[in-house]
Amino acid sequence: MADVPSVSIIQRFHGLVSRGLSFGRSFILRLPPIKLLLPFLPKTRDLSTPPHHGSTFDLILSDPSPSRIVIISLSYTPSPDGTGAWGELYGPRNDFILMLKHYGYLHGDTSGRFTLLNDFDATFKDSAGVEELIPKTDTSKKAIENAIKKSVSATNKSGSTVFYFAGHGALVEEEGPLESSTAAKALAQAIIVEKGERIYGPELRSWLSAGADPGASVTAIFDTCTCAGILGLSYRYEYRSKRVQTNEVSDDEVPITIVEIAAAQRGQEAYSKAYGKESHGQLTMSLIRYFKRTKHPTLKGLVRHLHTKCDPSGEQVPQVSSSAAPSPSPKPQLGLGSHAAPSIIK
Repeated sequence: MADVPSVSIIQRFHGLVSRGLSFGRSFILRLPPIKLLLPFLPKTRDLSTPPHHGSTFDLILSDPSPSRIVIISLSYTPSPDGTGAWGELYGPRNDFILMLKHYGYLHGDTSGRFTLLNDFDATFKDSAGVEELIPKTDTSKKAIENAIKKSVSATNKSGSTVFYFAGHGALVEEEGPLESSTAAKALAQAIIVEKGERIYGPELRSWLSAGADPGASVTAIFDTCTCAGILGLSYRYEYRSKRVQTNEVSDDEVPITIVEIAAAQRGQEAYSKAYGKESHGQLTMSLIRYFKRTKHPTLKGLVRHLHTKCDPSGEQVPQVSSSAAPSPSPKPQLGLGSHAAPSIIK
């Protein structure tokens, strides 16, 4: 396992046979088992009656044409020398195709709207009937940083960027000096990329806002384990007692509007599941189904859908967070719509 110190891996296998799930997208590094039992609690009060009550969650989620779309799908196929063996994933390969269909990717598009970072070759047939090979690309930490910054900086004040990541997530000991010596704060959320490189939440948040127009927005989707709250955004939306509520969990300021849609809570696994003949990440499939079947998507509707439909067993609990306070304004448009023809989802 390149660039990662010796680790203690805790994997949850119970229920995989009965539920038809395949082990998902995380390893927990140097984490005592008792820590998994600690809840990830908000730091401040629960806003049971959010600001602008009655229209708080009625944000428009279906931008008909996101300005930039960054799709990162990693399968972690081990190299011949055995390095990079983080546990091969198959769901992201199918999720990659699903996202291309959803956003209407066309071969030969030179607009720069799409940035594709995948560590496998994929054959894709677009809506024009053109079938070509999409070769694997550089999925190193530096390549991902450059792709994000380039896409965000190219988005104007009325535009939106979609960032999608499918792969492994982890709780790891931070590299370098720690802000705190406590065990709880020594563990940081990170996504794992090529050769085991780590990208931490604060790094991602910085890249997603670096050079962006203040009026632009970013939707960041993480179909990976232990990722909820990875960007450290201020507001968290939760579904309790059949109501959507808002928690203010941080007072950190972000220069643009960022919405984070995460597959699983801190310390939880995210799973892939068989849908027909293919395996897909539960979050990815649930998201696509919501936007295909909903005429007028809202933040409130999305939160309710993810909490009730993504994984009814409750083993994987998705999370929606944002950097901006709830507002009745129809802005920002968060770039989750598509121009694509109806896909395989029924």
